[in-house]
Amino acid sequence: MRFDRMSRWVIALAMAALSLSAGAATKTYVFALDGMQEVPLAAVPSSAYGSATVTIDDSLELITFYGTVFGLDFASVVGGHIHAAPAGVAGPVVFDLAPALDFFGPVSIGALPPVPTSLAFGGVAKPMPVGLASAINAMPSDFYLNLHTSAFPGGEVRGQLAPIPEPSIYVLMGAGLGLLGFVARRRRERR
Repeated sequence: MRFDRMSRWVIALAMAALSLSAGAATKTYVFALDGMQEVPLAAVPSSAYGSATVTIDDSLELITFYGTVFGLDFASVVGGHIHAAPAGVAGPVVFDLAPALDFFGPVSIGALPPVPTSLAFGGVAKPMPVGLASAINAMPSDFYLNLHTSAFPGGEVRGQLAPIPEPSIYVLMGAGLGLLGFVARRRRERR
């Protein structure tokens, strides 16, 4: 089978995109935090809301996380964890955020006073138990972040990890669309 110059370029681009996505060891998850995701759901769920970002490096077994929550007093927070369970199910703690915190307190922007009833938290490049990073990256939707407060000891806000598509996915998609266009053009030329 002979390949012309265009075919070779399309094949090379597709193979490069495949190799980029196959070697990814660091994945980032961005998700919403709110009381409506808690299990069991409180009779009167918390009105607190926020968002968090978690980055997992499964080759180095490291986690970086940060988030902001509004509508809860940071002083009432009694714990924060990553749990293992899909949406709608309560699961066991697999990672305690408290020892890994680099910052924790009310949201503050520059010299402005802190935002009342708010929380900013985060930790950078913290070690994880062996195998946990790979487990999370393999099935992120089976894990969630939960913040516990004195008013909601079972959890006030929860958010399931949700992956962000990697840039290489778009390269692969573009290569696939380009290949389809190339094949369609060749078929038209042969008619």
